[in-house]
Amino acid sequence: MLVELIYCSRSVRSFDDEDLEYLLLHTRAKNEAMNITGALIYANCQFLQVIEGERADVNRVFQSISHDARHFAVELLSYRDIVGRNFEAWHMAFVGGKGVKKLAFHESEADFNCANLNGSSALGLLMEQSQLTIPELATSAR
Repeated sequence: MLVELIYCSRSVRSFDDEDLEYLLLHTRAKNEAMNITGALIYANCQFLQVIEGERADVNRVFQSISHDARHFAVELLSYRDIVGRNFEAWHMAFVGGKGVKKLAFHESEADFNCANLNGSSALGLLMEQSQLTIPELATSAR
């Protein structure tokens, strides 16, 4: 059974482009091996992520994230069964840096607070942002 999990968290420190590149490189390799798909937004020292895959695999990934020392205040926004994937082309789509300037209904990265989102608004934002991903990130994101 496929499931979709959406969470937000705060990072213990600010991630620069090099940190994010390292994180994405390793995350995408692990996700590909487990057939996990999804999208990640990093803005204002926060992660907003949707993870799709088989229930046991998604649960394993979320347990790992929940115990990762780079995160705190991990909040589950949504967990549901799905018939098909919204992010099937992405092992982890990513929006961060310049891309977050386009965050819907937020003036800037500094005003973004993922804890104010519910599951459906978070999914909408993640879906919208995966479509707006800037080309240099889209190329490396699959």
